[in-house]
Amino acid sequence: MIFHLKDGVVLPNHFKKLISFFLFITSAAVFGATLESINLFHKTSCFVYESEGGREFKCFGARANLELPLKLEKGTLVSGSKNFICAANSTTLACAGSNLNFSNEISDIQKLALAGSNICYSKSGVFDCLGNGVLSKTKLPKVSSVVDFSTSENHGCLIDQLNEKEKKILCFGNNKFGKADPPPFTGKPVQVVAGKNYSCALIKKEYSQEILCWGKKSFDPSQIDSPIFIKGGKHFVCAVQRVDFTKRKLTCFGDSLPENIPDLNTISALEVGSYTGCAYDLEFSELICFGNNTSGQLDIDMEVLSAIPVKEIQIKEDEIKPDRVVSRKYGEAHSCTLFESGRVKCWGLNNNGQLGYGDTNSRGDGPSEMGQNLPFVDLGGEKVLSIALGKFHSCALLISNRIKCWGKNSNGQLGHGSVKARGAAPGEMGANLSYLKLGDEKIIGISAGENHNCAVFESRRIKCWGYNGYGQLGYGNTLPIGKISGEMGNNLKYVDLGSHKVVSVDLGLGHSCAIFENGKVKCWGWNSSGQLGLGDKSNRGDQTGEMGDNLDFLDFGPEKLIQMSIGGSTNCALFESSRVKCWGWNYWGACGYGDTDSRGDRPGEMGAALEFVDLGGEKVRSIVSRGSSCAVLESGRVKCWGYNTRGELGSGNRLHIGKKPNEMGVNLKYLDLDGGKIRSISQGKMHACAIFTSGKIKCWGENLHGQLGLGDKKSRGTATGEMGSNLQFVDLGNEKIIQ
Repeated sequence: MIFHLKDGVVLPNHFKKLISFFLFITSAAVFGATLESINLFHKTSCFVYESEGGREFKCFGARANLELPLKLEKGTLVSGSKNFICAANSTTLACAGSNLNFSNEISDIQKLALAGSNICYSKSGVFDCLGNGVLSKTKLPKVSSVVDFSTSENHGCLIDQLNEKEKKILCFGNNKFGKADPPPFTGKPVQVVAGKNYSCALIKKEYSQEILCWGKKSFDPSQIDSPIFIKGGKHFVCAVQRVDFTKRKLTCFGDSLPENIPDLNTISALEVGSYTGCAYDLEFSELICFGNNTSGQLDIDMEVLSAIPVKEIQIKEDEIKPDRVVSRKYGEAHSCTLFESGRVKCWGLNNNGQLGYGDTNSRGDGPSEMGQNLPFVDLGGEKVLSIALGKFHSCALLISNRIKCWGKNSNGQLGHGSVKARGAAPGEMGANLSYLKLGDEKIIGISAGENHNCAVFESRRIKCWGYNGYGQLGYGNTLPIGKISGEMGNNLKYVDLGSHKVVSVDLGLGHSCAIFENGKVKCWGWNSSGQLGLGDKSNRGDQTGEMGDNLDFLDFGPEKLIQMSIGGSTNCALFESSRVKCWGWNYWGACGYGDTDSRGDRPGEMGAALEFVDLGGEKVRSIVSRGSSCAVLESGRVKCWGYNTRGELGSGNRLHIGKKPNEMGVNLKYLDLDGGKIRSISQGKMHACAIFTSGKIKCWGENLHGQLGLGDKKSRGTATGEMGSNLQFVDLGNEKIIQ
């Protein structure tokens, strides 16, 4: 169920497949709601949300007329079952139902959950079950501090924080199928769920998380890799698994699975009931409910524009954000893509072994080189989380939170303490390709510039290495790092960016930019055209005393930045209003302001003076900028502008767009790709590729080295008739592309 479809919105492919199962509502009872919590029970769906009218509660289905027994305020907990609806605030627990025998003088409840006639809650050092159900008459475990709990009608499980380092799973009640006997495990339990015939827990390991289930054997989580959180109902469990640092895939398992589970990859809120589930998808800004609809519990007539992750999820550092970590997936003239299995394929120019196949032969420029004939890059069998490509080198962040890099190494960009390339000769990849030594801290992100790289660590600090001619590494000099033995590991210092924590980092030709948790940005390195956005053309980071608190935040005005893309000398940023600003070099119109004047190289050009790019009024979902710029719009279509000598704009000519008046706004045409709704765009130096929601990919622009993956060296997008349905999908085999 999509809560609301706006006029003109094109349904993504996975929604079209499910149209027989969903009822689409075209009018909204509530406008602009922010979802705070979801509760699914007994053929009923209930939601706590905040709208223009304030905080509200609304239900759909069998018990649509339910009213809360307490006034709804910030932080109110709500839970329902077949027999009761309960709410708790800081001072009171109140329920509506029959034969309730308990005092409502129960305060400071941390979590509330109902199942059947059981009303269970946890607070500091206390776990108890009330009502008339089985659990209210069951001997419950004594606890120190409850981390999480879940109950069915006749059993439950909880995680008890015994001390600072130790957590224990305790189960109680009916033990049919062994569901109350958690098996031995290694690691720390994070979440627990309990249903009719099963129990499951999310277990945190050193480098990953896994799901452990006990009870009925049909609850098998073995197909789920890299889970982040789980939600369980009476008959099935849904897990959100980490695909990369921006994508989170929904997968469900158990008994009586719904036939209409949607194919979602960007989830920020999830709840599961007996036969239904609801998930909020960030990619399309939609709440989608699925499963049984016998009482109209999916016939939801309200519009939700955003969602706060429900409290029980507690994603923490893995919280879904579109700007979490930026990875450049296309190099000078080579391309790589990441598949659902966590494996990688690369094609295009290979003069320095940047494809990682143990030779220097290009791929994709001749027949029969793509599809199943294009091998996966051998990285030792470890799953890849994200990829980042420089000019002639490639890097992968692996599931162990370590990095491997290969290709050209003349400036130490591979970080191996030498200038020897990797990947151009047999025996250099796989287990023989060493991990980068970056110290003892866990790595959560990697970004690549032309000839330098930066890694984001769990502490939200960064380290950078490679070419440093403009100070782009941020260490107060212009010396390269990574060419000499002993420069890496713990000897490589964190870049001094002041006291604020880094969310993501993106790199250009000779400059670097970081987004912080406060939504602000700092840039350093090359500044020939004002790409640092500091009102001058002076480099930063190449001399002592220029970094840390001495490096100013960029001024964008009052709006909070949510995503940024760093090009060679042009940058673009996406803001909370879904609008875009661009600055830096603008000779070819890549800033999109109808002139050739650079922005950010003189005082008074940033802040409120920097205009939003006119894209015709449609909201922007993501932005990418290199020599040209492209915006993925809310409709799933794309507009591109800027440099265009090799067809990188896909306009059917070689005319630059954005440097003259009246070329932007409604006059700027949508890119004709004829493949469905577009999920994301990535750019190389003179080529670009689009990934569709179907998981397929199309590429256009320069193709001298086969970087378009079409089996020839013919460029696409420079002449009429080369785009749309005439532009082939890149054949990469049968596996779904995720990045």
